[in-house]
Amino acid sequence: MKFSRKQNKEFWRSLDPNSHEYSGDSNIVRLEDRFLIDELRSIRHGDLLDIGCGKGQRCLMFSKIIKGNILGIDYSENMIRIAKKSESTRVKFEHTDIFSFDSRKRFDIITSCRCIINTPTDQGQMAIIKKIESLLKPSGHLILVERSRQGLDSLNGLRKKIGLDPIPERFHNHYINESLLMPKVLENFNLIKISRLGMLYVVSRVIYPKMIHPLRPKEKHVINNIGIELQKITNELDSYGMQFMIHLQKKSKIKSTKK
Repeated sequence: MKFSRKQNKEFWRSLDPNSHEYSGDSNIVRLEDRFLIDELRSIRHGDLLDIGCGKGQRCLMFSKIIKGNILGIDYSENMIRIAKKSESTRVKFEHTDIFSFDSRKRFDIITSCRCIINTPTDQGQMAIIKKIESLLKPSGHLILVERSRQGLDSLNGLRKKIGLDPIPERFHNHYINESLLMPKVLENFNLIKISRLGMLYVVSRVIYPKMIHPLRPKEKHVINNIGIELQKITNELDSYGMQFMIHLQKKSKIKSTKK
């Protein structure tokens, strides 16, 4: 275990909310938002819980799509302090983490954007999924935007073949091990959609860096815009993406009837 939950909390507590580390690669974020919007539009109605809501921008985005109440939770006091400035009748924020969150309410939709990967063990991540399952109504929707260990390994394997150094896993993250997590998740959820943004990763993390090596790639470069456009029209090369964007629906419990 390379970090503890306490160390992770301290990292986010000390982080400037306006830093790039918080917001991430804007090219990836644009496509994450597109995935979230598309999947929420397919649902439309219901109350939503956003786990690891940060400053609350996505909760506000969700409120324009979902016709229901929205609650964002995060264990960073600094983030929630900023988020609360945007509260409304339908959008509320609470300072807590998923393990401490206690609610009798059951939600129609739960979202998590790079929250689960801030839990330092596979077992801890599975515990979050179990907690989420308990907070969802039957047939409720779970939409995750996380990162995949297998996706990172595939991407780095491709980079190695053309002489590029591997991309390290962020020190404060524990990327999802799909081979361990997914079989257990699919016991109680149906898979609706999955995307890893492989086309964009190949363009922005393989082709572009190789073209300009040893110079450092720039986030705001036209080739990344091309990668985004290609990603919008095809899921080819998806196994080379390290994003783990997935829409799941909780299975309804069917009572057996005895004759």
